[in-house]
Amino acid sequence: MGSTKTVMTKHKLRWLVVTLAGVAACGVTPVKTREPDQYDGCGSDESWPTFDTQEGAAMIDDTRAPLLLLPTAGATLPSAQSPRVAWQVTPSDAGHDFGDATCEQCSLCGTSSAPIGEDHLPPITGDAYDLQFSINGTVVWRVITTLQVWTPPDGQWSSWRGKTISLRAWRMPLADNAPSPGAFTASAPLVFSVAP
Repeated sequence: MGSTKTVMTKHKLRWLVVTLAGVAACGVTPVKTREPDQYDGCGSDESWPTFDTQEGAAMIDDTRAPLLLLPTAGATLPSAQSPRVAWQVTPSDAGHDFGDATCEQCSLCGTSSAPIGEDHLPPITGDAYDLQFSINGTVVWRVITTLQVWTPPDGQWSSWRGKTISLRAWRMPLADNAPSPGAFTASAPLVFSVAP
């Protein structure tokens, strides 16, 4: 069996080949976005460049995009405590809190608050999500996750006091880290406010 470094290099090489093939075949131009602030579930930095490549040609399709449930559109949320953000896979597929993604040793995938480490590069099969929170058109927080729930860190939530937040979510079905068929997003972001 090869060393961890060899396995890690093979995963990176596979990601590069899949990404370049997808870009060449589809004429997709990567979107220049900020690095995610957080990875949860089996989400990892392997998903970040794939999302950036796919989001430039994302399919706007309300029937295949994640359906944001919480917070509700137009709500003003209390600033005292971070709320739970939740979504369905699509309007017709409720899924469940832990999502449907699998990865090698997924029980060890960890979260951004308890990461496994830099050598953790399991390929993901299933749905991954990119949540981007914006204020006045600027992304202020980005999460890549395979879960269907997320709670903002308290410090981040408190920094949004008195602000209007726009949340856009993408869903990307993956097969061993390769997008199949691409990314989906809703026709409009979810907009809510945080009380002062």
